[in-house]
Amino acid sequence: MKKKIYCIALLIICLQCKMWGQVLPKDYDTLNYRLVGFSVPENKQATDYLLEVHEYFPQDVGGYESKPLFEIKHPTHRIITTVPEFGKNYMWRIKYLKKKKSIDSTDYHFFSTGYSPVIDTNKYRLRIIDSAVENPGIYVMLDFISVIYDLQGNPLWYLPELPVETDINKQTRDLKPTQDGTFTTVSGLGAYEFDYNGNLIWKAPNDGKVSGEKSESYHHEFTKLSNGNYMVCGTKSTLKKLPAGPGLEELRKRKKVELHDDGNYYINVNTGTLIEYDSKGNVVWKWLSENYFSDDYFFKKKISGPGVHLGMHLNGFEFDEKNKVIYLSFRNTNQIVKIEYPSGKILQQYGQDIKDTSANEKLFYGQHCIRKSKDGKLYLFNNNTEEFNHGKADVESQKNVSYVSVFEESATAHGGIRKIWEFSCDIDSNASAGAGPGGSTYMLENGAILVGMGGVSRIFIVSPEKKIIWNAIPELSNDNMKTTHPMRQYRASYINTNELEKYIFSP
Repeated sequence: MKKKIYCIALLIICLQCKMWGQVLPKDYDTLNYRLVGFSVPENKQATDYLLEVHEYFPQDVGGYESKPLFEIKHPTHRIITTVPEFGKNYMWRIKYLKKKKSIDSTDYHFFSTGYSPVIDTNKYRLRIIDSAVENPGIYVMLDFISVIYDLQGNPLWYLPELPVETDINKQTRDLKPTQDGTFTTVSGLGAYEFDYNGNLIWKAPNDGKVSGEKSESYHHEFTKLSNGNYMVCGTKSTLKKLPAGPGLEELRKRKKVELHDDGNYYINVNTGTLIEYDSKGNVVWKWLSENYFSDDYFFKKKISGPGVHLGMHLNGFEFDEKNKVIYLSFRNTNQIVKIEYPSGKILQQYGQDIKDTSANEKLFYGQHCIRKSKDGKLYLFNNNTEEFNHGKADVESQKNVSYVSVFEESATAHGGIRKIWEFSCDIDSNASAGAGPGGSTYMLENGAILVGMGGVSRIFIVSPEKKIIWNAIPELSNDNMKTTHPMRQYRASYINTNELEKYIFSP
């Protein structure tokens, strides 16, 4: 009998723990967001749930004072809403309602919102030029500073410093959501997956098993696949014979070259790698550009001026998992290369013929962020420029107008692609119409495209009818916005507002 009573008591305790665990935010947590998910145990008797939120002020002598802020009635026990400010203390409770009358209530719970310089609007801001003329139902995500904004320019979320990433100047890139309700990003230090609260979930090994060096030198793009694996761009340094002809003297002056016994000069060239890891960090697939291209691709003559490009510069990929093909973007050769997965065989090369040294009749030039739409169209950010200066703004690289371009692949096995839609980034005088480094394109559910112009900082949404839906400039300041400067980006991504529960209440 005693054993039975003990088991029942244990079961009750376990059930209570489960119910307690359903309360979010957890008491006295400090949140890295204002877009908060409130969750309490469900009450089968309730027809509605009333959320009450107060700001509270702890007192030196103990206790607290509070100020009511707002109430929200909702049909479920999970409510997502925005609290007013970062760096504040909040208390809340939920009343269970039945036919508008309170039948029960939770205790008051307490949490705080944190602070980071990146959400301080006196230092960083998203300046809105054109407000959303229609509701695209998204929040935008900026990399480098790793902040989520609403379309009014209000910061809602920031990425707290990961245990392995302590220097914000390392510039996290390609911050984006996954289909599993998590987020991924890549930086000079590694590639990471984390949850809405900024907790590290997965870290790429970065052990050099593919590159043969101390690290894989991850860069540009890191994506979680539908099977739970991860794919990331990397770099391998490969010694190649320096070709004779134009560019040789230039490379001798600015790069370390080696004279070998065969009488030829050799130089280390960065070649691209694409690595797939499983959830345990094992390499399950890899692709190395050095195995598929002749040296002509790694020493391509520049179109504007003398010299050659050293390396092809892999700057992104799109994995069409359904059709088992991967599209690779190579900036220096102005090409999108389509490969078969998992064989790695090159199926198509779209863009400029590397033997063509003219800038005429090009489909795209110095492009970034290849993507494939749900209906099978390819689209990308066409920087339309050759020379990039990653250290500071490069005026020369911004002379040409950049474009958002959409293409249709030929139905034949050896066909090319045809441009079917294009939009000029020459929008207004608030930012350069030509982008140097970086750039991104993401097609939204309604067919509009979210465009990030990379180094020149503009972010905008354009409709299929080529109308600007929304337009903004990320800016930074050292004097409380008395003077501002464009805040460089690599990409700008988004999350759908109708999918928030997946991220906020992710287990």
